[in-house]
Amino acid sequence: MRVIQVVCRHFVDCWGHCYESHVCAAMRAQVGGAMSSLRQVQQGRPYQLPPAVNGIPPSAAEPLNTWQQNITQAASLAAAERTAAVAKKQHSSSSSSQETVLAGATRAYMGVSPSLVEELCKTAGVNPHSRPDSLRSQDWCELHGAWLAWLDRLHSGNFTACSCPSTGKFSVIGIYSQQHNSVHDMIDGYYGTIQAGEVYANLHQRLSNAVKQALKKARGKVYSFQQQLAAA
Repeated sequence: MRVIQVVCRHFVDCWGHCYESHVCAAMRAQVGGAMSSLRQVQQGRPYQLPPAVNGIPPSAAEPLNTWQQNITQAASLAAAERTAAVAKKQHSSSSSSQETVLAGATRAYMGVSPSLVEELCKTAGVNPHSRPDSLRSQDWCELHGAWLAWLDRLHSGNFTACSCPSTGKFSVIGIYSQQHNSVHDMIDGYYGTIQAGEVYANLHQRLSNAVKQALKKARGKVYSFQQQLAAA
């Protein structure tokens, strides 16, 4: 059996041929413990399916109070897990980790990344590292409005591609100053710059090697000529 898997976080294309025992016999690339503590994909080890996605599917039909409650409860659970993990690693008791809107939203809802939560918080004027119970009703309304606007963009496909010239970050909800004609235009520009840099670096290396070889030959000829003059 052949398994093709794209591990997006690490941009690794993993594939392998598995026996009936589902042991990976050949791999183009491997994911070890240093890359993922959740699941490793390595030659000689049994292949395991990706874990089930946690969280609630985002829905525009969810009312504000339920949405707020989900984030608050998830933030509490995430903080408790971080505290327990740190205490286990240090083999001692540790102070409690702070509950944050960022951790709550990413844990509560399926497919929501920290970067997305930071962008939504920026749109709403909310600090993503704030405690959920410290936000005012107005803050929750603004944040929920940004959330609904994002869901509407997902449904309609009406994205606003933009990027930040100083940091290189990019977004599809229009929070940065530099605007792009489309998402494809933004991606082409981003990777085009990287590709151009790689082409320049390769060309520079080739020219440098050619110059070094030419200088080496020239110095050899000069030395040989000097030896002939000395012997004459």
